[in-house]
Amino acid sequence: MTKEEILSQLNELLERNEEGTEAHKIIANTIKYLDEKKVRRNNIVAIKELFSYWNELKIIKHKILSDEIKGRINAKLTAGYSIDNIKAAMKNYAMVLKNNECYMNYRWKLDEFMLRGFEKFEPDNFNINAFKRIDTKRMIATNYKPPEPSASRPEYQAYKPDIKQLERYKEKYDTTAKH
Repeated sequence: MTKEEILSQLNELLERNEEGTEAHKIIANTIKYLDEKKVRRNNIVAIKELFSYWNELKIIKHKILSDEIKGRINAKLTAGYSIDNIKAAMKNYAMVLKNNECYMNYRWKLDEFMLRGFEKFEPDNFNINAFKRIDTKRMIATNYKPPEPSASRPEYQAYKPDIKQLERYKEKYDTTAKH
């Protein structure tokens, strides 16, 4: 007998028994337990998939899928986030870390990311410009282009020493000169 057949029979028994009876409560609790067990089993597969994806992104490679990591991922899954949504948040985080225009360079471990950073990087909330350096943001907003070096701009010209000042310095401090 398959699990689906067992659940089907339990649902039939549930319909035949009056609500509030002891048999009804036992059957309802059994169905709830089997459903939760199915969800937990599905979450374990999803947790392993997300753990593997995190390691593929090479943010921080974890060797062991700890209980802490499992718990944090499971919390997001039971909160209703899809696997694709969580993967997209991980990818957004990796993209910010690898972008030189972004100020963020701290690498969270997977469990820390799920706890502290997930909401910032999930697709609905994510905006890469929020992670760019202020000067970069200003350059983008104003279409800034750095000036070309030119003769009219003295700050771009090479340093030219003042000859008269060098001669005065030499006269004052040169001990080999005869007075």
